[in-house]
Amino acid sequence: MTANQYVESIVKKHKLPDTIDNYTDNTVVTPLKKIIRNWAGTCLCDIKLSGS
Repeated sequence: MTANQYVESIVKKHKLPDTIDNYTDNTVVTPLKKIIRNWAGTCLCDIKLSGS
């Protein structure tokens, strides 16, 4: 196994899903977006999920 293959296997092993499950969306993301919208008011343009 080359070094690149090793790194790729580690990344693949720990990669998060591309989509959020309904439970997480309903219990974490949606309530958090509501809090942020209330706090930011008219200064908020958009909320986008991202991360690394």
